[in-house]
Amino acid sequence: QCLHGLKASNYPILSKLTFSHQSCCKIWRKVQHPVMAKKYSRFSFDGKLSLQRKILWSWIFWYFSYIVVPLLGNHFYVTERESGRQDVFYYSKPIWKKLFDGTVTLLQDKNYSILDHTLLGRILKERKISLGHNAFGFSRVRFLPKEKNLRTLANLKAPSKFVFTGKKNARGRVRAVQEQSKSIWFKSANSALRELHVVLRRIKAEDPNKLGASVFDYNDMY
Repeated sequence: QCLHGLKASNYPILSKLTFSHQSCCKIWRKVQHPVMAKKYSRFSFDGKLSLQRKILWSWIFWYFSYIVVPLLGNHFYVTERESGRQDVFYYSKPIWKKLFDGTVTLLQDKNYSILDHTLLGRILKERKISLGHNAFGFSRVRFLPKEKNLRTLANLKAPSKFVFTGKKNARGRVRAVQEQSKSIWFKSANSALRELHVVLRRIKAEDPNKLGASVFDYNDMY
């Protein structure tokens, strides 16, 4: 997208590029015959255009990778909005922090709480013991700007990795207690609950009275 509509001919500095003396000598030795001379003159012209394009592409890549993107990332939070999914919006970091902190406070006032690493590890370990390979981990949350506030979105499709930190003594001699870390991947919530979802849908189809007033999505509400 960055290169769309750009032409090397629009930049005068690129037109001044020439082959090195060594490359010209190699070509000159091969152009003694008139037919070969015409062929290699065309080769020299095409090679120069190719060189100009490669340098332009490399410069554009460097410019956006090392200047534009870091500059935007350091000063703005870049995201889409609920009302304009095809548009990109830039929020300055101080304004986004104010919106973010306000949303987190509202979530804590309702039914959410912040867990530290130790407590989260204990919950996941108990879940791993009770559910085995069907144990699901946690979901990452992001905030989508709305007209007046932020909407909380949880990614229930992605697996999660947690680093357990435990203490282990060395054998044979007295040594300092060392921290041993172990990373474990957990299933996503959607994949872990897929079989249960299939069972519930079958109950709904065969004997919906057992589910009472339960609904599966907005289409079941009226």
